[in-house]
Amino acid sequence: MILIIGLGNPGQKYDKNRHNLGFLTIGVLANRLELESKEDKYMLAMVAKGGEYELIAPLTYVNESGLAVVKVQQKHQIELNDIWVVHDDTEIPFGEVRVKRGGTSGGHNGIKSIDEAIGTDYWRIRIGVGRPENRQFDLADYVLSDFTPEEAGELPLIIDRVTGFLVQSLKDKQLQPTTFNGTTKNN
Repeated sequence: MILIIGLGNPGQKYDKNRHNLGFLTIGVLANRLELESKEDKYMLAMVAKGGEYELIAPLTYVNESGLAVVKVQQKHQIELNDIWVVHDDTEIPFGEVRVKRGGTSGGHNGIKSIDEAIGTDYWRIRIGVGRPENRQFDLADYVLSDFTPEEAGELPLIIDRVTGFLVQSLKDKQLQPTTFNGTTKNN
């Protein structure tokens, strides 16, 4: 079984935050795959089940994502290679997508929580949200702020490209390391 996790914070006040890009992507992916999401209180997550895969959006806050991930991993005895985590990344320019297996948290508290819960050798689909132009701006405040109107206008294309990549990867039953620009149609 492949487990795809989208990171974000629960609650309407966070819906349009940069930190919820994983949630947004998982929601679109569930729709694209015609899956219905249901709350699983034991798993601490919203869960959408497909044939050989499961999509989850932890209902914990981002910095406690590992609590939900470890529950689902243990329930299904999922190998780390079959865990794919979709999340925002401030170290990557807005709209760029990097896919890799393993690594460090890069300061992302959700990834840090997952690393502590299950180890580090899982797949990461990192979607760039960039950094604030004003380097004095607190990074935590930045990721918890809403996308600008210009960024919000580009999100549908970025999410469409990422979900297209994920759908093809599910068909192939594997991910490949790659980098692509989610804001352009032809690359």
